[in-house]
Amino acid sequence: MSVITNANVMLSTTGRQARKTHLQSKMDSMKYEMYDLDRQERGEILSESVEIISNTIAIVPSTLRKKFYRVNYITKKCQCEDHTFRGWICKHYYAVEYYLKRLHHD
Repeated sequence: MSVITNANVMLSTTGRQARKTHLQSKMDSMKYEMYDLDRQERGEILSESVEIISNTIAIVPSTLRKKFYRVNYITKKCQCEDHTFRGWICKHYYAVEYYLKRLHHD
């Protein structure tokens, strides 16, 4: 746990919360540029923000909202609207796919 002090204010955050905050601010700065890209290209960009939390689940940030999606990279299922309502393979799944490819090539 890290503690950040600023004058009389003391904030306590976990490493994961701090990482999510950092990733979300990075995604906020990119969100307008993302509209011109297709799902696979957006997934490749998002792959830098993937966090693997188990043998089957990864967390990927949303590009437009301050939220994160759980992606099961074994079953190719995501909690986002593109996958849930449209049944498409989404940019979040592509992000995990690109992340895992890089991980195995390094």
